[in-house]
Amino acid sequence: MKKFLISLFLGTAVITGTAVFAYSEIKPEAMQLHFVEDAEERQAVCNDGSPAAYYLREGSGENKNNWIIQLEGGASCSSEYDCKNRWVTQNSLMTSNGLTRQKPSSGILSGWRFQNPDFHNYNHVKLEYCSSDLWSGNNQIGYKNLPLQFRGKVIVDSVIEDLEMHGLKKAENILFSGSSAGGYGMMRNLDDISKQLTWADVRGINDSAWSMTYEIGPYNTSFYEDKYGDDFTSIEEDNESAGEYIHGIWNEFLDESCVANFPDTPWDCNNTTKTSEYIETPYFLYVDQQDHKHTERLGLTDFTDPEQKEYLKLYSEIMRESFEGIDAMFSTDRTVHTGLTSSRFNSLIVDGYTYRDIFTNWYFDQTGPKKVIESVGN
Repeated sequence: MKKFLISLFLGTAVITGTAVFAYSEIKPEAMQLHFVEDAEERQAVCNDGSPAAYYLREGSGENKNNWIIQLEGGASCSSEYDCKNRWVTQNSLMTSNGLTRQKPSSGILSGWRFQNPDFHNYNHVKLEYCSSDLWSGNNQIGYKNLPLQFRGKVIVDSVIEDLEMHGLKKAENILFSGSSAGGYGMMRNLDDISKQLTWADVRGINDSAWSMTYEIGPYNTSFYEDKYGDDFTSIEEDNESAGEYIHGIWNEFLDESCVANFPDTPWDCNNTTKTSEYIETPYFLYVDQQDHKHTERLGLTDFTDPEQKEYLKLYSEIMRESFEGIDAMFSTDRTVHTGLTSSRFNSLIVDGYTYRDIFTNWYFDQTGPKKVIESVGN
């Protein structure tokens, strides 16, 4: 009996017995740049007033009516000091000027079948992050010589409306996703988007946005001093005021069910562990228990220091306790930050399962585990 082996790598020929097979795949089109229609009139603009933008690659075949809408990450700013520094050091996260006409993609947004067998021919949309407000703001602030627009929520809603011209009205399944700052945006907007798109099955995925507290870390305060400058003293005196301060600057949109339960302190719903209790739309969570972006905010910088090491262990334990109410998730313990739109979607492995394995088990309701949490020290 002849055995046949087909290689899934582009351009590879495999010889078995007397048969030769060559697998090839047509290079997928790149994601194409689109600007929000009438952006200035609709106030769907970046921090600097330039029009909001997104990248799109249309779906095909059996998945032409299925969509992935991804919110890009990139931290945030919420004080004059912080935003001025962001403008100087990370200008590209505050404007759409200079965007390229095409954009490469990876992970769950890859157009290559061999990299992304389950979602390669979905409609892929990636919203460019330029509002610095975790996709939740609707405000304008007049800082000295730096008037800023915080219109993240307006941008999300405007792009959703514009996508109807590209076939979103025919959507059957929509995965609303976000990484890092985009994950916070996904959690804030998910139920609202689901209510808008009633004709489709909407679900979410939160990639590395799992905040347990606004509290300042025990080892240093330099992160917050850098972020808030002269405003830091008042925030340090009352951790709760940090959330109130940000809420006022952005005039932020938060999950409505969560806000209804915290009418006097709606900014508590900035905390995704609190918001998760009230989100009705199904979603999947990926988070690393030692995510370096989170530990930096706690002032943990030297893991050889016995006290910091012990504090990190305690922090990881508390984080794992926060997972108890989550039905579907994948959690590593390796200081990783985000994985959904990179090669880590396929390469992160826990107990023999990849991030993609666990997510697709949940998303397609396949046999197999839908929640995997790596033990500390594995």
